[in-house]
Amino acid sequence: MNEIKENFEGIQKYCSDRTKTKSIGMINFAMDNISNSILKKNKEMFQRNYTNLTYSCNYYHQATNHE
Repeated sequence: MNEIKENFEGIQKYCSDRTKTKSIGMINFAMDNISNSILKKNKEMFQRNYTNLTYSCNYYHQATNHE
């Protein structure tokens, strides 16, 4: 998870001029929930949060017209 978060931070830092980058923060809540469920070693919570992360990623791609 840390590497994924670092990638998002790098995108925000080095691609800040891109319109799509401005909306990338919408994924942070879902990423934090995934990390929390891993720390708690809670399988049910992880599955629920993974589904939410997938929805968040899909919504981001739709909202930014990313193909």
